[in-house]
Amino acid sequence: MGKSGFVTIIGRPNVGKSTLINRLVHTKMAIVSDKAQTTRDVIQGILHHKDGQVVFVDTPGIHKPRHELGNRINQRALHAIDHVDVIIFVMPYNEKIGEGDRFILDQLKDISTPVICVINKLDLAQNKNDVLRVIEQVQRAYDFVEFVPISALENDNIDRLTDVIISYLPEGEPFYPDDVVMTKAESWWIAEVVREKVLRLTNDEIPHSVAVVVTKMEENEDGYLDIDADIIVEKKTQKGIIIGNQGSMIKTIGMQARKDLNQRFKRNIYLNLYVKHESDWRNKPHRLLEFGYGNDK
Repeated sequence: MGKSGFVTIIGRPNVGKSTLINRLVHTKMAIVSDKAQTTRDVIQGILHHKDGQVVFVDTPGIHKPRHELGNRINQRALHAIDHVDVIIFVMPYNEKIGEGDRFILDQLKDISTPVICVINKLDLAQNKNDVLRVIEQVQRAYDFVEFVPISALENDNIDRLTDVIISYLPEGEPFYPDDVVMTKAESWWIAEVVREKVLRLTNDEIPHSVAVVVTKMEENEDGYLDIDADIIVEKKTQKGIIIGNQGSMIKTIGMQARKDLNQRFKRNIYLNLYVKHESDWRNKPHRLLEFGYGNDK
């Protein structure tokens, strides 16, 4: 019998959690952008390792919310701390521990779950002494069981981190079959891919007031996977930005998303994108539920 267990990855926004989980499970689970709070949901990705099975729970960055969507994102992230075997706390090498980090660590002070501190962005370090100084600083904030410096971007020291994580897991049978790498529905992943392209291509013109909902996914008579998805924005001006001059932006978004989808599904994709305006949807409970952000924890 090998080892198996659940591992939560937590941290404030933009510390590299999504890139890290993609590295750990060797496939793209979470979308990545340079904008804070890109991840909105709790994502479960499964690593099938020679020494056991690890179910990674990637969480949204915990932050000070400015709307109901932000409240629900925080609730989901904090709830993911409960009932897991190991917690991974991620902080970047190049930033001092701050209020956001201390708030998260305060949520962990009364738990007995082992917490591993992952110091990310090691690729920015000039020498090992710099890393040791960061570890000394973080040691004063929490009683971590291990410190593992990594670079998720460069895939540096990820194998070492995996070994450390597995060493803290209990003995047990696998939770999922070998061919399962993600617990989310395919429609969720499709919507996230489209949202990633919107965030990347529109730069700072479109903030995080965008949602994507897959409304149709079916195989047509030609064997293509036919997908319809709505891109919802809060302002009418944002709708024009996403569509672009003579439809140029929405065409580029569709082309880049289709490339990822073709690679994932290993088949041809028809992707039809529609841009819709819904004022202040992030503060409307019925819209949050409709768009997949229910108040479930």
